[in-house]
Amino acid sequence: MDLSNKKELICLSELIRDVRQPRKDASDLLLILKHYLSPENTERLYDEAAHLLETDDFDYEIAGAWLAGNDAASQISACSANPAILLDACETILARQTDPNGSLKLVAESETEITLGRRLLQGFLDGVRAHRA
Repeated sequence: MDLSNKKELICLSELIRDVRQPRKDASDLLLILKHYLSPENTERLYDEAAHLLETDDFDYEIAGAWLAGNDAASQISACSANPAILLDACETILARQTDPNGSLKLVAESETEITLGRRLLQGFLDGVRAHRA
């Protein structure tokens, strides 16, 4: 295993640990997702995700989370020796954390309202999946 794979495994294990034993990171993550669509990123919404603007239930914050997920997947794909493995793991973790019938532990550990938190994580997951499509 080369050094880049070791770094990826460490990052992934940290993500999994935080999902199992969330700390302040849950609040930080959801805060970032909620405010990702800053003025600098607004134009990117029109250029890269115009389809989101056309939905009946368009939400500015959820669109920002989508853009963050798409950006994260893009970075993983560009920088990882094994992007498929990492993206699969991210999707699995996020799918569990956004399941309305699940524990929603990550959202519950944050200071974000449960419905909004789940929708932000779902937007992030949708952005990751869109990058893979």
